[in-house]
Amino acid sequence: MAKRHRALAGITAAAAAAAVATPLLAMLVVRVGSWRQAFVLLALLVAGTAGLLRVDRPAPRLVPAPGRRPLSPAGPPGPAGGPASAAYWTVVGVGAAEGVALLTLPALLAPSLALSGTPAVTALVAALNPVGVCGSTVLLQGPCRHWHPTALLALGGVLGVAGAGLAAVSPGTFALCSVAVLLGLSWGCLHTTLQTWLPRLLPPRARARAASLFAASAMLTSSLTIPFSTSMLLDGARAAVFTTGAAACAGLTCLAMALARRWT
Repeated sequence: MAKRHRALAGITAAAAAAAVATPLLAMLVVRVGSWRQAFVLLALLVAGTAGLLRVDRPAPRLVPAPGRRPLSPAGPPGPAGGPASAAYWTVVGVGAAEGVALLTLPALLAPSLALSGTPAVTALVAALNPVGVCGSTVLLQGPCRHWHPTALLALGGVLGVAGAGLAAVSPGTFALCSVAVLLGLSWGCLHTTLQTWLPRLLPPRARARAASLFAASAMLTSSLTIPFSTSMLLDGARAAVFTTGAAACAGLTCLAMALARRWT
């Protein structure tokens, strides 16, 4: 599982690096050519990526670990041998909690900074969050080989709560830039750990579906939470928004650690 964790951390870092580089590349393309060429370049990149993903590769042979009973391919047994629906609902629930805690908070930093009177550096905050994600990938290379998932989850939770708490008490530019980095580090620890072992509640044939449900639940929840939280920011409830975010991050961490302690 450590190899899978490192691979997933590398994918997350690549996505974060792309999030930093893409606006700069798009700006360069627009200045040299036109906005149409930027979208053409994007379409070519998407087509190339889709072509690489369609290359047929032999499926890896799944060999159970020594001393463990192989999982039945007939259907997912669910957590602790329970029904399959229990496993799926567990994945969806944790994904929803991640969406509230880890996807919503970074999206609120730029509007919070703009409302504080320094809109000129909002792009910097947006770029620093992926930088934190990349930094967490470097930090995870060693610990993911030796640490239990609960330790990685605890580290990510502490970073997330610290970041949200700092945003609640200090709206300054330096503070929110630091929050962006802390939330990126938290995402790297929490998300990659959850994405690695949470689908393993289900047998191999159901894990791709579980991973998709996990990501979709997180995205859907954050898309519903961000507009509501932004309206609260506009009403001047910044401290309440980020305090609630810190509580959500702590709740996600406790839930994930309880699941990891029981089923890993």
